[in-house]
Amino acid sequence: MALSVAFSGNGQIFCIQGRKFLLNYLQHVLRIEGKTNFIIYICRKNLYNLTIKTKFFMKKIFTTMMLLLVGCIFSSVWAADILPEVGKTYYIKSDNVNANRVDEDYYLYNDNGTLRLSVTKGGDNYQWTCEKNGENYRFKNKAGKYLGHKVMSDAAYDFKIDPTKKVNEGCLPLYSVAASRYLLVKNGGGAFDQADKTYDKVSSGFSSDYIFEVVDENAKSLTIQTEPAGAQATFSWNGKSYTGACSFALGSGETIKEATLTAEDDPASPYEFVGFYEGEQALGKTVEIASLTENRTITAKFEFNVYSATYGEKWIRITWNSNASYAMGLPESESYADVAPKTITSDLGTESQLWCLVGNADGFKLYNKAAGETLALATASTNYGDGTATFMKAAATATTWHLVNKNGWNISPVGNTAWGLNSYGGAGQVLKLYGNGDQGNIWNFQKAGENALTFQVVVNGTPKALNTNIGQLKMELGSVSNLINVNLSQTEGQKFYLADNVKLNFMLSGTQYRGYKFKGFQVNGGELQDTIKNLPFDASLKNITAVYDVDTEDPSQYLFYSPGYQGHPYRIPAITTTKDNKVLAISDFRWCNNDIGFGHVDIVGRISDDNGATWSDQFNIAVGSGVSGAKDCGYGDAAVVTDSETGKILIMCCTGNQFYSYGNRENPLRSARLYSEDNGKTWSKPEDITEQMYALLPNSQGQFIGAGKICQSRVTKVGEYYRLYAALCTRPGGNYVIYSDDFGKTWAVLGGNATSCAPSGDEPKCEELPDGSVVLSSRKYSGRYFNIYKYTNAATAAGKWLGVVSSNDVEGGLAFNSNSTNGEIQLVKVIKKDDESFHYMMIQSVPYGQINSGDEARSNVCIFYKIFDAYSMNETKALATGWTRGMLFENAKGAYSTMCIQPDKKLGFFYEEGPNNYCMVYRPISIEELTGDAYTMYDPAIHGEIDEAERALEIAKAEAQAVLDELADKHATTPAYGEYPTSVYNDLQAAYDEATIETIDELGNAVIKLKNSCNWPVFTINNMHPTYGVGMSIYDNNTGTLYFKKTDLKDKQMWWKFADVTSKTMANGDYVVTNVSSGKTFWGADHLNVASTNPATEGQFIIKTNGTGDPVHAQQNGSVVVRWNDYKPNTGSAWSFTYVGDSYELEAETPTAIDQIESDKSEDKIYYDLQGRRVALPSKGVYITKSGKKVLF
Repeated sequence: MALSVAFSGNGQIFCIQGRKFLLNYLQHVLRIEGKTNFIIYICRKNLYNLTIKTKFFMKKIFTTMMLLLVGCIFSSVWAADILPEVGKTYYIKSDNVNANRVDEDYYLYNDNGTLRLSVTKGGDNYQWTCEKNGENYRFKNKAGKYLGHKVMSDAAYDFKIDPTKKVNEGCLPLYSVAASRYLLVKNGGGAFDQADKTYDKVSSGFSSDYIFEVVDENAKSLTIQTEPAGAQATFSWNGKSYTGACSFALGSGETIKEATLTAEDDPASPYEFVGFYEGEQALGKTVEIASLTENRTITAKFEFNVYSATYGEKWIRITWNSNASYAMGLPESESYADVAPKTITSDLGTESQLWCLVGNADGFKLYNKAAGETLALATASTNYGDGTATFMKAAATATTWHLVNKNGWNISPVGNTAWGLNSYGGAGQVLKLYGNGDQGNIWNFQKAGENALTFQVVVNGTPKALNTNIGQLKMELGSVSNLINVNLSQTEGQKFYLADNVKLNFMLSGTQYRGYKFKGFQVNGGELQDTIKNLPFDASLKNITAVYDVDTEDPSQYLFYSPGYQGHPYRIPAITTTKDNKVLAISDFRWCNNDIGFGHVDIVGRISDDNGATWSDQFNIAVGSGVSGAKDCGYGDAAVVTDSETGKILIMCCTGNQFYSYGNRENPLRSARLYSEDNGKTWSKPEDITEQMYALLPNSQGQFIGAGKICQSRVTKVGEYYRLYAALCTRPGGNYVIYSDDFGKTWAVLGGNATSCAPSGDEPKCEELPDGSVVLSSRKYSGRYFNIYKYTNAATAAGKWLGVVSSNDVEGGLAFNSNSTNGEIQLVKVIKKDDESFHYMMIQSVPYGQINSGDEARSNVCIFYKIFDAYSMNETKALATGWTRGMLFENAKGAYSTMCIQPDKKLGFFYEEGPNNYCMVYRPISIEELTGDAYTMYDPAIHGEIDEAERALEIAKAEAQAVLDELADKHATTPAYGEYPTSVYNDLQAAYDEATIETIDELGNAVIKLKNSCNWPVFTINNMHPTYGVGMSIYDNNTGTLYFKKTDLKDKQMWWKFADVTSKTMANGDYVVTNVSSGKTFWGADHLNVASTNPATEGQFIIKTNGTGDPVHAQQNGSVVVRWNDYKPNTGSAWSFTYVGDSYELEAETPTAIDQIESDKSEDKIYYDLQGRRVALPSKGVYITKSGKKVLF
């Protein structure tokens, strides 16, 4: 690793290990500012640049490099583990981001005994001296008291600092010993918090990282205090500017560039700058400070002045202290006489929220701009007390008011200090008198103006009808910052009454909705500009226009915005294509603002009759009663399917008033079904089928069908309907797949209810392989649980699950960033465009997770796809691997998704994304767009009919022949290690010679069996912990979790075959390890790394999956195998190996999962339709039998 060096202005040398760390260290730790010798410019996306400022420094380069060598030799603490040193004084700052997710650190300081945060550093109250108590750290503030857990502490307070727990380089976490929690700072530096784990500032709302910046003991500070404390102005000195009370630091050796201290008033503030004072000495409105030999404190004094000598001289906006988004105003009226003021949502563009206080501090009349000069605010009685009403009346007889400072500004009648104007019930309520000092009595004042700025939006082009929201813009009016929610209604213009000379800033910020492209801002109709910065407002500034173009390249539409009616959200998408070639989109509307089970939820829909170009009005599908505790309180989490022949539509959904996780068998989350016979226009009354569903799994305490799509078979038809498949999430028990042959009237568990097909699975979905095998895809962190059900008799649903596979735990498996959210799985048939070859494509949608700063874990909904040719799959791993990331919809929030195939052969993709948890977005997607124009949807009318069964047989035989050729010289009757049994080789040859469409599964199974039959030694894996491990071995019961129990050399679940081990004793190395009973690799790993313990002990080893991560470990408080950071012998991470026998002998006695499926094969005839699709019970028509004969039914 290359060594780099950094210099400070006082000549100190910091020896840093590595370029990457130099970037972070300088950026987060040194933060060199204002040094005379040089400037170090740091950019996150580049390494670094060092810019020399003086020729003198250039002459010193050689000397500096010599010092580098000395520093590297004598430095004993590398930057990766820099800890605070006893006796040294530090600034402690939270490594954080501001509200816009931009890097911004916050200094901890002692505010007269209260622990606070500031973006600037100051004098003694910002400085912390390090002490130690054993291994624990203490930090004493130079102004008194100690750093405590979220507070200042009178007594010394202990923190643990473990550098390995840091999130970002150059940072350290603070772990409170007494609270047993990490000290956190909320993003934006607004508050302290706590947690039992560390947090990353980028991916969460908190940071647990702190930077310890050594205090330059010779530095001096110029501290600016404000009087009164809440007053604000922008103070500038020495090339730096800060708003409000602040401190300017001058490093030792640093020269002063600009000596004049100035203050610039905030034009909107009620406080007017009077001048600078030092003690009682007036210094004037500017102060020359050419040197700073001692710390110096200067007070900036302000005068509160909201009063006017005459009507209209000053217009004041009066906001509620409890919530600044509400203001004192008058409701709109034709005549304002006798109208009572209210606490109204703040609107900078309405005259009814502008007030003029005519008079002075001793007494004033309170006029409203909308009401005019003839009316002023009055009380209904001079006998003041609780509830005295107020209203506008003739100014001559109106009440005279004054301000009372009690916990803030109270507005009281003159001669009275006990009663003042109160919001009296909160937002939207009329103002009445109440006791001063109450939070509802406290008001803030802001200067406005006579002149108004008009803000409007221009949209070029015709937007899609439902895309009414455009995005957000940030507007800064002096010290006031607002996000403007831009929508189509603002094309009419919006007024803002502003104080003269207030600085205006406009920029793109916050959420930007799909369907529009921002072009820029115009000032008074001028040229477009990306941002508006520090533009002073006056009467000549008439309007600012935000210009957008309709994004014609993005066909997305917002079918349901959140928040919706009365502020309630939409959630959980479902979508289906109807028999009359329309598209039906479905969503929850959550009156209760929470999941189904918590209260009132409705299911609503829209219909498109033109492949998603336009949509109907929203309509109700299932309406909850909202009655607490009622079985019909709400309906939600819809799963939908349209029958391919009749067009009948089924919805299975949740109902009731009990949340899934909280319920039990006596009071569970309930189930309901409903039907539509007219392509989704009208619906039957929901039928409660809770007892029917829970009877399928008698031990279940909670269950629901994964929302989105119910799968209907393209192959298996028993009775009137093609078979339905739905996947259950259950508690306890993981996932089960249920099926119905009567379109949802009755259901049964596929494969029986004895064992879950994904014991650790969460919300699941179903799909079907081309041969009719059933696929389970279930939610998990960073991947999916996959499993495949292979039929032995489709008519009776007999068959077996091949075994669950965790996709992100196998080499080349489907994986994404850390989140656990459901998506959709969909099979389509495609044509490769460059050679017009036919293929199958499996599509899986899921949030990809964080890719940009500020993204949540659930973010950036993504669509993966997998191309394959096999008609069937005989290993689940084949499904879990080989995925390609297709499209990604970037958004900081993104969750559930589903899809259908539209009449126009596009995917109708329906998903959730931000803002506001969540909006429901529809997006038509062609296979060309998904695959970068590599594939197109197969259409028989264009590409011709394809005999999929014959094609599948050709592919299967070609794969089998390749295996036979590869292993022709590698088999023996009694195989050595690394050889294959001749008997198994001959079985594949026979299967190949006799292969037909009907026996294609047998051929595929024979290929897998030969591949897996290579002879290697078999061992048990035994734990070496002396208390709970000795005599215990790992076993695989085919549930996806590995366990350990008492060693039994005859227990086939404990037999592990180690490929590439060439003796009957274990040695260090990398091995492919497979369980003889389940046929699965160890934890789905590509290989295991076996290595000696540390210290090395004969016969004891540690094991790592794929050679990475923590070692395999036997958990002390259970029987589960986990990972743990331990390498020592005689621990739960130490293992020995016992030779059991050679695999070819043992496997000959042990039926595999494939063998078991083969043994269950029915001798009944299997029929195929003329397209090669298996049909369980033929109805009228022509079919092909196993012998190849055509049969007429």
